[in-house]
Amino acid sequence: MDIWRDIQGVNAGYLEELYERYRRYPNSVDAGTRA
Repeated sequence: MDIWRDIQGVNAGYLEELYERYRRYPNSVDAGTRA
């Protein structure tokens, strides 16, 4: 399953940005998001 292929809508950009931030700085995102 490719999660990025399955995401649609206005939140896709936000989720991509959040994921990129998590990849670079895991502690910069909310603990609930990391779980």
